[in-house]
Amino acid sequence: MPADVRWCLRCHARAYELAPRAPLHDLGVVGTPKSDVAVSRTKASATTWGLTGRIVLTAIVAYMTLNNLAPILSGGIFWLPFFLMWCAFATVILRQVWKAVPVEDAFEPPRIRLGDIWRAGFEVAPEPPPRRTTMKVWRVVTWVVGAAAAAAFTWGPPPVQAGVLFLATLWATYAFFRGYLRL
Repeated sequence: MPADVRWCLRCHARAYELAPRAPLHDLGVVGTPKSDVAVSRTKASATTWGLTGRIVLTAIVAYMTLNNLAPILSGGIFWLPFFLMWCAFATVILRQVWKAVPVEDAFEPPRIRLGDIWRAGFEVAPEPPPRRTTMKVWRVVTWVVGAAAAAAFTWGPPPVQAGVLFLATLWATYAFFRGYLRL
């Protein structure tokens, strides 16, 4: 047999090469990063926060990390596995928060020209939408309950902390499966 004959290693059938084709992508590989795309960690996009939101969330995660470290430092070695799990979770959160986004995807506020403001002065303003006071009340109630739960979990006795954690777990499970909470 000639040396240039190719054979299938499984069925020993002759293997044929396909006809050459043009590459499907510019660089020949799907997902190759382009060097001409500018990215930013400070601009907001459709799926990320701006710099203020990222700093606030980082501060919250740092506070929770220190709060979870306090029982370990006071001699409670039982909390070490939970602290390590929290550190892994916090790492994932902060990695997603500080992920760089392409600048063209970043949100840019619309530019307002003086002519647009001048023309808007002569237009009839549309009728304002109806006020939804129930939604405002619901938001206030939600914030008050959330703050009370956080305070009870932070400074309450262990049975109250366990109850708050249990109810928060039930709520998070319900909200996740109903589609309110997307992780």
